[in-house]
Amino acid sequence: MPPVRSPPALPLVDYPSSSPPPGNGSTVVNDSSSESIELATTDGAQAVNLVDNSAVGHGQDALPSSLLVPQADSKGAPSRIEDVVVMMRELEEMSGRARTPTELSGEEEVEDLESLHKKLKQLLMPSPKPVIAKPTAAETQPVPPFVVGPTLQRIESDRKRDHGISRNVLYYAAALQLEKAGVKWEIAQAWTAYLFSAGATGHDAVREKQQLVEEAKAELDALIKQVLDEEAAYWANQEKVLLPRRLLLSNISAGADAEEVASFLSEFKYDIQNIKMLARDPLSRTQTAYVDMYTQGAAKQASYSMGSIFGLIVKIRLAADGD
Repeated sequence: MPPVRSPPALPLVDYPSSSPPPGNGSTVVNDSSSESIELATTDGAQAVNLVDNSAVGHGQDALPSSLLVPQADSKGAPSRIEDVVVMMRELEEMSGRARTPTELSGEEEVEDLESLHKKLKQLLMPSPKPVIAKPTAAETQPVPPFVVGPTLQRIESDRKRDHGISRNVLYYAAALQLEKAGVKWEIAQAWTAYLFSAGATGHDAVREKQQLVEEAKAELDALIKQVLDEEAAYWANQEKVLLPRRLLLSNISAGADAEEVASFLSEFKYDIQNIKMLARDPLSRTQTAYVDMYTQGAAKQASYSMGSIFGLIVKIRLAADGD
């Protein structure tokens, strides 16, 4: 491809002016002459046409003759020639800075289609597989075990060391966390002191006391049950032993007690071992009593006794005889 040529610099034409240059590009108008106003307006329009045509015809070697700006008239009317010159210089600087891509690349030639096709093939070709080298004999040897030195051992022991909060202040830290969560300080401090305290009022001590009390209570209950069982067994055995020498007294007056029964058997008062009053009869409202004698012979002799208590005749017999 042929290189693109940059546009040539625009030639500048200086025109003499009889009027002084206006400041800051402003147009100076003579208020006393209407002709000068018309000339200034004409000069402004021609300057605009000059800028527009210079942008269209930048590829030509020179400006067209139709774009030449006429000089100021002989009456001394101001013109815009100096402003046009400044604008043309700015256009020239701008055209010099705006370089084409060919100028920026310097003398580098544009690659043709064949070279681009070759590069495209190289990009699309699959990459070759990496060659894995076989390990050498030295690499296949077993690696010796890593030996930990004393410094690393000390560091490891420091890491494993427990740097937690002391138990004496643990419940304070827990209480502070509970207070942050919205629990009242008094309640949080009391519960944490109870749970984490190592004193006699702590959770561990109180639970140990409760466990000891429960164990002692269980032992006491077992002991009481054992005594009751032994007593029941003893009295069951005594019933068998006392049955041959026991007397059964019935039809005893409701107001009588053990003393009246003993008075009724006063003849055998030294042979009486025990007197036991039984429940009343629900129909006759009379009482029944057991009288245990020391010997079977004394019981047999007492069974023949006759008498009354409070006017009621007492019925007496041996308990072994049954009904």
